[in-house]
Amino acid sequence: MTQRFFNCFLLRYSPLISPYDNSQQTIKFSIGANDDPLYSDLSTLKCVGRLQVQHSDGSALEPDEAISIVNCFPESIFSQINVYLNGLPVSDHGRGTNLKSYVFKHFSCSEEVKRVNLKNDYYEEDVTREGEIAMEQITLDTLRTEPGLRRRALFIERSKDVFFNFRPTFDLMTCEQALPPSYVLNLEFERAPESFSLLTSADNQQQYKIRLYDFHLELRRFLPSQKAISSLPSPRTGTHYLPFTRNTVRFRAIHAGVQEYTIPQISDGAAVLPYHIMVFCLTNDQTTNITKNPYIYWPHLVTKYNLLLNSTSLPSERISLSTNWLDNTRAYGHFLENNTLGGLHSTNGVSPFTFRYRDFCMSWNLNPDLCGNMHRHR
Repeated sequence: MTQRFFNCFLLRYSPLISPYDNSQQTIKFSIGANDDPLYSDLSTLKCVGRLQVQHSDGSALEPDEAISIVNCFPESIFSQINVYLNGLPVSDHGRGTNLKSYVFKHFSCSEEVKRVNLKNDYYEEDVTREGEIAMEQITLDTLRTEPGLRRRALFIERSKDVFFNFRPTFDLMTCEQALPPSYVLNLEFERAPESFSLLTSADNQQQYKIRLYDFHLELRRFLPSQKAISSLPSPRTGTHYLPFTRNTVRFRAIHAGVQEYTIPQISDGAAVLPYHIMVFCLTNDQTTNITKNPYIYWPHLVTKYNLLLNSTSLPSERISLSTNWLDNTRAYGHFLENNTLGGLHSTNGVSPFTFRYRDFCMSWNLNPDLCGNMHRHR
């Protein structure tokens, strides 16, 4: 360690303007400066803070009030993270940071990680098994009986403090190289509407807000040894390459009465093919209505689906979907072989039943086959 690093620091960064009682506030941070000699390890970046769920007038929630929250609650309060390097925007504009964060954790983490590690991120699944199906529509009855909603309601009961500590999911976080000195990293956290993160029934006429009391960043920064610095490009005259994986979220509206729909031009010849594609079915107001859970995914009358790559169907025969989850062996097998975790020999806890009634998605792994045909991806 002493040979590679001259010094290392774990630094705290406060926002340029402290959080105040406004749910539409954009919280901005600035990391680094033109004359700053330190490198930044973005893989260690964490968002730390404290919030409360209150009535719109600032009063505390009543005991056993009929309100709950979505999964991975602290991250859901932000809809977009804008990233700038020396004033140049490098982030995606899809405005789906909260959806991207949940999909990554729910579909990419193993069952063991969900049971243990993700509890620190307020991860509590909506229970789905035969006889108990998690519903997109939130009612007074589901708030009282659905185990996932009840457990998450305990996190915010009586407006108690919710302390959070999570890694943000903007694209530059996937870069394996440290951010060199003389670069200024600016981050803007845009708040999502409360109707996305809070869940209550249509009978509840009370108005709510999410009050953010503290929000800051923690980041490890270091100064390499003189030997390491001599082998690196000059911060002022050299060229640094920061490769990262681009994750995008896009929405497509389907008009009523459409029997067959093609999502046009997910990727064209001018761009590199995506490594992985996941398509979820949502209702029109699922991400804007406080009475609907944005993380419950149903087929919504989808009976067959496939991917067209240069007009060739993947797979060659369309995948059929049945109402009876026992008849969806091919669809579920395709989901396992094309998920983001590792195929048939790993599990993210999504069972055939939950795949049909809570976690339905159409997924395709377009990576080249480097596994000796162990998985049936491209």
